[in-house]
Amino acid sequence: MSANRLASRARFSSTARVTAGASRASWSGQLRLGSCCVPVKAYPTISSTAAVSLRQLHAGCGEHIEYHKCCPKHGRVQADQIVKGYPYSAEQCVALTEEDLATLEPTDDKTIHLEHFLAPAEFDLTLLAGRSLYLAPAHPAAMKPFVVIRQALLRADKWALGRTVFSNKRQLVIVYPAEEVLLVQTLFDPAQRRAAMPVDQDAVQIDRKEVDALTRWIESMDEPIRWPELRHASLPRSGCTP
Repeated sequence: MSANRLASRARFSSTARVTAGASRASWSGQLRLGSCCVPVKAYPTISSTAAVSLRQLHAGCGEHIEYHKCCPKHGRVQADQIVKGYPYSAEQCVALTEEDLATLEPTDDKTIHLEHFLAPAEFDLTLLAGRSLYLAPAHPAAMKPFVVIRQALLRADKWALGRTVFSNKRQLVIVYPAEEVLLVQTLFDPAQRRAAMPVDQDAVQIDRKEVDALTRWIESMDEPIRWPELRHASLPRSGCTP
């Protein structure tokens, strides 16, 4: 099938909805902020069914390409012959038993602990790990304490930084009001953040008129975003010159 035919099948109509329907809860627990604790449920914010997945095929016969797990000494191995190991040096690992792995799993108390607060402008967006969830009251009796937490964050104009366990993994999270609920985002550890490349801005001379002209153009483009057009439009040819 040609790329044009694929594009025509996937093209959205002008009346296509921007957002998918609400999802089922993927996690339930409690949100703790000081002495305030509220039962909550978490719902995925993103639908994972939109992307087109391509497969690798053998040219000519069209059979799917398969990948097998192999030992460099003994060749192909079955799944029940594979264990996990901890690398204690560059070339050596120690095999771990199921009991060893169980001791490494963090204790999950099904709680999002909110412990620090910061202004939204102070948050480093590079730490966002890509998983986001809506938080909503788990039942009607949880509505009041949930609204109290949400209103307090709004009034203080703060985001809450905390920690929890998702999928048997310790996670740093940021929680903030969004729409009528709260949004929780998982974070990378700040120790993983790479330093930015140094840029010597003093090495160039900037014409204030150029900055003013580009600023006016940016302000003139401040209009509602048409998401279907962005998803399927071809990239424009660049007319910029260095």
